[in-house]
Amino acid sequence: MSGLLARRLASVSRRISRPPVREARFWIVQAMVVGIAAFHLAIDVVSATPSAVPAGIPVALLLVPISYTALRYGLSGSAATAVWAALLWLPDLLLPRDRGHVGNDLIELALVIAVAVFVGYHIDAERLARASAQRARTQQQAAEARYRQLFETNAAPILVATQSGTILDANPAACALVQGTVIGRAVRDVLGRDAGAVGDGAGRVIPVSAPGAGLRHYRVTGAQVAAERAEEPLTQLVLEDVTEERAEGNRVHRFAELLLKVQEEERRRIAQELHDEPLQLLVHLARCLERLAGLPQTAAPVADGLGEARREALDIASRLRTVVAGLRPPALEQLGLAAALRGFVAGAAEAATVRAEMRVTGTEMRLDPGIELAAFR
Repeated sequence: MSGLLARRLASVSRRISRPPVREARFWIVQAMVVGIAAFHLAIDVVSATPSAVPAGIPVALLLVPISYTALRYGLSGSAATAVWAALLWLPDLLLPRDRGHVGNDLIELALVIAVAVFVGYHIDAERLARASAQRARTQQQAAEARYRQLFETNAAPILVATQSGTILDANPAACALVQGTVIGRAVRDVLGRDAGAVGDGAGRVIPVSAPGAGLRHYRVTGAQVAAERAEEPLTQLVLEDVTEERAEGNRVHRFAELLLKVQEEERRRIAQELHDEPLQLLVHLARCLERLAGLPQTAAPVADGLGEARREALDIASRLRTVVAGLRPPALEQLGLAAALRGFVAGAAEAATVRAEMRVTGTEMRLDPGIELAAFR
């Protein structure tokens, strides 16, 4: 509080110390004050009896030039004029035998100076408030002009709508987006039913059939803007063209699908080759070793070696079956995702000490082969 008072006193002191001495009208007013003071002094000097002029009238006349300078120059003019009048009144106050009415004039001069400071200060405050309001209006108008320029020149379609969905404004890009008038129509009529309610479609991608451009996809983002004369806030909808972005995303998606398909085809081919050749050969080798080990003329050490070789062949065949099942699970193609997952969980439970089980909620059904494969992978 003390700091604020100190700043105000400093501001008042600066204004008082800078009278408008370069203004010709200011000096004309000061000459008027000189005339009033000289006239009053002459009457008091010449008249041997108490002045015929009623007491207080000459001093009251000073309010005219002081009020004028206050209205025209503010505190700097009124304070300087009041001080100048008090200095000019000193000769009258020094007249002998109280011809200058010292008591009355001092009180009235003090009132005149107080009026000068009070009126000048409040006029300055009013001017400062008016100037501040004018600067605020100018800045607001400049900001509105910049916004309007950006609004009109933005390549992205922009709509300004009420909360109920009525379009109040649209930039040229938005007007070119659809045929006919845009302002006054509902957002759903312009952007389609996929646009949803105003404010609910932030980030939503909607298809719009633009004249001459075909079907385009736009990402709708909404933001509330202040409405000075409206009862409800407004919503600004910016439409970002993401057609090329979606097309690129679709191309990447198709490439990923194609790559996955090629990988699965390669896995199927490898699994088929392992199943048709090496695995069958190992099974055949195991059977031959079994027959050789069972011949009567086979010596016991040789029979033991043949048995060991047979077990090794069967173990290799088992490992190959596991590899083939991992490359292309036969249960996935024949029985579906649920059955393939059950087999996988059962195999994991057998290979580890951790207990594992699978539960299916709902009715089991076959899905698209690509979906089942992706879920299994």
